Amino acid sequence: MQVNINTSTKVALLFCGALMSSSVFAENVIPKGASNLPSLEFGALVKTYMIDSTSKSTWNFSTNSQNILWDSGISWNTNTKKYEKDGFVRLQFDGFKLKESAYDNPKKVRPEAAWNINYSGTNKSNVNQITIEHFLGGFLSSTDEIEIPAIQSLTKYNINYHPVCIHKYIFGNYSTAYKLSVLKKKDIYLLSTVSTGGSGNLSVSYILFPNKKDFLDYFYDFTDTDDDSSNCISF
Repeated sequence: MQVNINTSTKVALLFCGALMSSSVFAENVIPKGASNLPSLEFGALVKTYMIDSTSKSTWNFSTNSQNILWDSGISWNTNTKKYEKDGFVRLQFDGFKLKESAYDNPKKVRPEAAWNINYSGTNKSNVNQITIEHFLGGFLSSTDEIEIPAIQSLTKYNINYHPVCIHKYIFGNYSTAYKLSVLKKKDIYLLSTVSTGGSGNLSVSYILFPNKKDFLDYFYDFTDTDDDSSNCISF
């Protein structure tokens, strides 16, 4: 038997289908507003910041906005003396997704943790630095001892990485800097840091720079004679 479905019924069915689809595939993400963001591979996100070698365009405060839940507008930071904009982004690393720490969320099934993202620049037109980071508070349990495969995610998207230098700072922690390159794209620089504090805190950050000058300017205030920190020491 053939059943005729009028237009209004079709619309209603499509609407219900959309609701079912979103409820099935939506993930529990902190903050909740980030649940609607696409979960991007780190390498894929980094590659979107790599500008064509022949292009004269630069990063700005609207770059990649479709992948970011902005938490604020552009504001002047009196401490850094830069214009900044903050938001959240969902990331995975070769399939690995960071969960909220057991200290912050004791539930057996913990939600995915969105990453903080910060754009900063010396004016409102250009961005000189992009910081992607997450902080896991409290004493880490054995289940929170994680190793984020960031490099694997880069190579997954054919991004070549070349270690440039090591930057050491307090508590014996250090950062590793890389020059990233892709054929027919301008090189960018990445400063990767995984650090632990005295109370078991874990901080993970990835800082991107659009060129070598902005990368070197980041270390302007550091000196190799400082006991707790140093400039970026070449390999």
